[in-house]
Amino acid sequence: MAASAPCRTLVGGVVQAVRGWLLALADCQFRSVRHAATAAGLHFVDGLSNQCSGLRNFCATALLQIRDAEAQQALSRVASLTAEMGQVQQLLRDLEASRDAIGVALVSRRSKDVDAEIRRSCFESLGRWARVDPETFLEGAWTRYLHFGLNDREPKARSAVLAALLELLRGDPEATQAAAQHLAEYAKPRILARCNDADASVGAAAIRCVSALAARGLLAEDEFDPVIDLIWDADAHR
Repeated sequence: MAASAPCRTLVGGVVQAVRGWLLALADCQFRSVRHAATAAGLHFVDGLSNQCSGLRNFCATALLQIRDAEAQQALSRVASLTAEMGQVQQLLRDLEASRDAIGVALVSRRSKDVDAEIRRSCFESLGRWARVDPETFLEGAWTRYLHFGLNDREPKARSAVLAALLELLRGDPEATQAAAQHLAEYAKPRILARCNDADASVGAAAIRCVSALAARGLLAEDEFDPVIDLIWDADAHR
């Protein structure tokens, strides 16, 4: 619904109504209800994120059209495009605020759930959201959950955290913003520690993150040693 409904309808009251029900059910004492509501809420945020991405693309295109119209001295078209872009920018801000309100509320509560599958679904969602909008999800309000998630007792949850970190650390180191570099430097010791995780799949996910750290020039020569040792590990999953 969130991915296809008109944006003005969503911010006009639908998101607020849905938010109340989702958060209430996600706090239910029954695990099955809590899990279903959490999954629904996280996918609802997926849809809102995709809508926000579409609005940002619209604004980027509109800006190019405005510059082209200015070059042609088409003043009426400039005025029309500027007004339309202003409305869309306000809609984008409202939709982002709605997305963040639901997303933070869900992840802050359910990433600490007693049920491992619920925790894992939260970390997997952070990875999907990072893929759609890495600039937003590099902010500390979101990455804090990845930091403590690296110590989750469930291997699948730790793997999901490392996959989300990889999404945020990917890209050209020269072109990415300072927040990505800061995250890489802060998370590096924890990522390196996970290379020797008791679970092979977690170790493999950590190795992929280490490759991203190396691309940013953040690994000293001696920090490559434990990674190289894993090449000769008897466990094929590594």
